[in-house]
Amino acid sequence: MHRVVVGLLLLGTIVLGPPNEARAADVSIFSDGFESGNLAAWTTSSGLIVQQGLVFTGSWAGRATTSATAGYASATLVPPRTDVTLSAHVEVISAGSRLTLLRVRTGTGTGIVSLKVNKAGKLLVRNQVAAMEVVSTTILGFNAWHDVTLHVVVAGGSSTVDVSLDGSPVMALSKTMSLGTNPIARVQIGATKAVTGDVAFDDVYATANVPPRIDPIVTAAGDICSVKPASCQGTANLVVALDPDLALTLGDNQYNSGTLAQYSASYDTTWGAFKTRTRPAPGNHEWKTANAQGYRDYFGSTVQTNGGLWYSFDIGGWHVVSLDSDCTFVGGCSIGSPEYAWLQQDLANDQHACTLAYWHHPLFSSGAEHGGTTTVSPFWDLLIADSAEVVLNGHTHDYERFSPQTTAGAMSSLGIREFVVGTGGVAGTFGAIQPNSEVRISGMKGVLELTLAGDGYSWRFVAVSGTVLDQGTDSCH
Repeated sequence: MHRVVVGLLLLGTIVLGPPNEARAADVSIFSDGFESGNLAAWTTSSGLIVQQGLVFTGSWAGRATTSATAGYASATLVPPRTDVTLSAHVEVISAGSRLTLLRVRTGTGTGIVSLKVNKAGKLLVRNQVAAMEVVSTTILGFNAWHDVTLHVVVAGGSSTVDVSLDGSPVMALSKTMSLGTNPIARVQIGATKAVTGDVAFDDVYATANVPPRIDPIVTAAGDICSVKPASCQGTANLVVALDPDLALTLGDNQYNSGTLAQYSASYDTTWGAFKTRTRPAPGNHEWKTANAQGYRDYFGSTVQTNGGLWYSFDIGGWHVVSLDSDCTFVGGCSIGSPEYAWLQQDLANDQHACTLAYWHHPLFSSGAEHGGTTTVSPFWDLLIADSAEVVLNGHTHDYERFSPQTTAGAMSSLGIREFVVGTGGVAGTFGAIQPNSEVRISGMKGVLELTLAGDGYSWRFVAVSGTVLDQGTDSCH
């Protein structure tokens, strides 16, 4: 059954607008102003340092002073893109025969296009696919900051390159050329080959022109940030790169006690980058603070229903429910409890063809840390009766995918497929393997990406490296 939501739903339900159906627009896929004082935002680097002697804005900037050596930083894009604009503020102090400023590469590291400056200050573009160069008469003055932009569209023989300097197009370098069909998977500043020169970089920014999205995309992970932001910076960067319509958290979002101070110091500096698109669920570590007050204060009242940390929303053709599986603290999860009664009514009032639910503690798990939690069985009973498709959980620090099954663990085409994604910032191991477990990945941080079609869904588990480690599709009941 289907229905169109035209107004507010029941209390506890968030009504979202339609997914981004016309997002053929530039979206940010990478940025670094070097204000962290390090190169943590980059995937690899050599010979390029972060310093305070020569900056455009803020207190820090990158600089590569080389003498027949490499000086660069490179960032991996997830997923790869075919339409990328890479820009930066640069100040060239000196240049050898040719000094690379900006470059885009394939996933294997093969160069596609690079923007360079020669010792006379002339800008030039090198098509590394066809091994040809185009030199302009446009001069980039040394010992002054300039805004340079390289826009590359990879489309075989119809590929295009556009270059601008300080906001003005460099017409001699803006051309149609053959760049092959391999998408752009890395953006780079500086030179990977041995060169001589001195150049500073600041405010590096990359955008991608994203085609219209038909079906909404959500990402999900739990067990996210320790007190040190570095623990979850990788998965935060991954979510930004995947650019979902919504990001779901599966509990234990902030260790060790989920206080507001801990959220502000760690989670907010990483996963807070997409807070307005986040739909959280709490975990047992949130409840180590009385009344889970840190979680309540950080995420606010929109993710609560009459004081309970559960709510629902609709996105595309799906109804999505966020629950609190810390049953001891919420009056229980079984028949007669406030949360059970709310879930029962919420599902009864919904008429969407597809349903997804998520909370912290999994019913089924092969994880060595905790295993499964039977107290959430009543949630499963209601969801099975409603013909729900998917349940997402965290708690055990691994990734595990189960085949569709009933509350009793019997494999069934009408059952629920459970994903355990406790990989937002920690990595654990497996113990005894449970029945119906299809895929298990340990020792790896990453997030689950779900594309929610009107009659089914597809999934990808993506590691922080950008590698897809599990993927598949299934239909709604």
